[in-house]
Amino acid sequence: MRANRALEDNGWLTVIGFNVAQLLKSPTGTIRRVEVDEVDEGLKKDLRLVSATKGSLKLMRTNAGILVTGTLTHVVETDCTRCLETITRKQVIKLNDEFVPVVDVDTGLPAPRPDDADAFRIRPDHVLDLTEAIRQYAILESPLQTLCREDCKGLCSDCGANLNEGPCGCQSAADSAPKTPFGSLLADRMREAGFEPEEE
Repeated sequence: MRANRALEDNGWLTVIGFNVAQLLKSPTGTIRRVEVDEVDEGLKKDLRLVSATKGSLKLMRTNAGILVTGTLTHVVETDCTRCLETITRKQVIKLNDEFVPVVDVDTGLPAPRPDDADAFRIRPDHVLDLTEAIRQYAILESPLQTLCREDCKGLCSDCGANLNEGPCGCQSAADSAPKTPFGSLLADRMREAGFEPEEE
């Protein structure tokens, strides 16, 4: 069973998802294994994806809905937090969430509201939409700081030059400039506060 892209009808956008109507009619404990290899335009824009989202998932019928477990991967584009150069990195998403139906698959009547108000919902057309789960997990997995390399030197605070490409001209000028009384005063205040200023 492969991911299918739901058609844009009834106001729903295209998604990475699966029609789980038959699984919802199956006994509790029934398992389906599915493969994902899709590019969603919304996720591509929001997460800066540069590859398809791929992986294997297990869908298991529960008393309340369908438990989705498994791992998905894709490649995202991001910026180094020091030098601002664009880089790419592999992102791994581990899903372990229960999706609950909006409507009863047998009667078509509204299903009881889940105990967890934040639970992912299966759409009224019985499509299990993975896009919001992928988005949320991808955001949570993203590191606060991403570096192009561990020893990234960043940008010059004066001229903005990328110091990974070599020293900038203003740095040389600053090194040869005469020291000002303000610089000496600042160094004294730093020592008083317990910080050791860099040697000039």
